[in-house]
Amino acid sequence: MRTRTKAMTMSDPAPSYRLLFATLLTIAAYMLMIAPAFAACDALSAVLRAAVDETTGNLGRGLATIGIFSIGVAATLGKVTWGQAILVGVGIGGFFGAATLASVFLDALGWSAAC
Repeated sequence: MRTRTKAMTMSDPAPSYRLLFATLLTIAAYMLMIAPAFAACDALSAVLRAAVDETTGNLGRGLATIGIFSIGVAATLGKVTWGQAILVGVGIGGFFGAATLASVFLDALGWSAAC
């Protein structure tokens, strides 16, 4: 007689929550262990800083404006839900506020974000 094996389903989300918790805990521990090496001024940090300045400057604002306009029109026409449109707006706000949040967190830890 053959025994039936239970198929793997996503009905029990506990293992994925455990994996997420372990991953976030590992990242938090790593962030607390590293030395304040964020202030290293080298060619890579200069390139990354230039990329951040470019995307949060006038070009980024223009693209965000076009994105908000497009998602608003799509939501008005019923192509996307209003919840999705709000999430896009929150995501764009988070993108432009990320530098400020990073500065607040680094200042709270006593680290310097400037080169």
